[in-house]
Amino acid sequence: MKFLPALFLLLICACSSHVSIRKDYTVCKDATLAVADVFITESQKTEAIPQIGRAFANALAGHMLESGLNIVEREKLARLLSEMKLNQTGLIESSKISEIGHLVNADYILTGVGEVRFSGQSTFLANTTMRLVEVSTGQVVLVASWDGPSHSPVAVANLLGPEMGKSIAARVVPCKK
Repeated sequence: MKFLPALFLLLICACSSHVSIRKDYTVCKDATLAVADVFITESQKTEAIPQIGRAFANALAGHMLESGLNIVEREKLARLLSEMKLNQTGLIESSKISEIGHLVNADYILTGVGEVRFSGQSTFLANTTMRLVEVSTGQVVLVASWDGPSHSPVAVANLLGPEMGKSIAARVVPCKK
């Protein structure tokens, strides 16, 4: 019984998240962000599990509001990707980010990949990597990652999202348009 707290601490420490933002990078206060569905697969497989990627992205989008950016309605982005036949793979090619961003009037697109594992009726996010891409340049300005099998995908989004939001919010400055 006395080992349970130590085991709990070990499980928490076995999981890690990391957010990196480009040095000296600033984000305009009135910038707009589009949050794409995350391409999530089961370990060792290549087929996407769209409902998990959508739930993960929805949870992240809520936290991105805390960054101070304007958020594009996710359904608008989903319709556009469907029309462009880009949701077939779940991945947004770098060459299409600028086009998509301009079509939904976004300055940034948040996209990413992840891998889940199943245990009985439970789903655990083993790892994910998210990228915040500046539409005008195609440059990745923020990378966020998670590695650890102990939480549901939405729980991971609720842990990683605030870190991402704070990292972006710390770089928001007034800009002239």
